[in-house]
Amino acid sequence: MKIFVASLFKPRVLILDEPFNGLDPIHRTLLTEQLIKVKREGRAVLFSAHNLTDIQKLSDDVTMIKNGRTVLTGRKPLDIEKVFEEYFVREEREKRSFSL
Repeated sequence: MKIFVASLFKPRVLILDEPFNGLDPIHRTLLTEQLIKVKREGRAVLFSAHNLTDIQKLSDDVTMIKNGRTVLTGRKPLDIEKVFEEYFVREEREKRSFSL
């Protein structure tokens, strides 16, 4: 994985786009451990993710962006799932009426 190679050079900031996408459980755990290690070393990790569990587990600060605009920014502990429901899901429900 490229993240492990990149972290060998000890960059002060790692920027990752959907780093957990497509990983099996073993590699997901290894990546999580590596990112926690990077954080403990005082380096910054910026990542985008759609999986709220990953965000909740690894983030100290969270920014939610919708249509290119920041709708929320704050420090953890933040009830990310509640905020997501409020800003994203409820609005989609109001826009669309799904019928089965």
